[in-house]
Amino acid sequence: DDMGDGLARSETVYISSKAHLNLSFNLCQCGLTSIWRGGGLDVGSEDLFVLCYVNRGSVSLRYDRIGFRIAAGQGFFILPDTICSVQNMEQEIVEVVWTTFTGYEVETYLGRANIFRSGPVFSDPEGKLGKLINRMYQTSQQFPNRYCKMMSDMYMVFYELLAANPQGQPKSYID
Repeated sequence: DDMGDGLARSETVYISSKAHLNLSFNLCQCGLTSIWRGGGLDVGSEDLFVLCYVNRGSVSLRYDRIGFRIAAGQGFFILPDTICSVQNMEQEIVEVVWTTFTGYEVETYLGRANIFRSGPVFSDPEGKLGKLINRMYQTSQQFPNRYCKMMSDMYMVFYELLAANPQGQPKSYID
């Protein structure tokens, strides 16, 4: 469509009102943890989400009466008010990268990504999520101006999780 008449053309796409609460992440901590064979650690918090990704080896994740085996190339979320035990039962060493965060509608978005307290594990067959989560950890050590890059990667993690579960997305917008 040629608008050679000198008139301006404008298109506006509505995203959200200022009153809408979305993910609004607040990153708190991140780290890289090695767990030796037979070792383990308790992970979780009263008021924080924890995102973990297994870089090497496999772990056993347990809380209440629920257990999961999580291998390299997979990750898991721990929701607030959940304390989990992460154990290395087999390999010489297991490596897990992690970040803790808060957010307004995180559980809603996790539900859309088909991630729940009873099913907190996600797979990463192409390695996109692992790359992003590891980059957040690496960026955390690069001063100054690390926070915006880390936030960008965190939003991309959620984008990838949601893109992997299109059937969980809302069909229409309701204001």
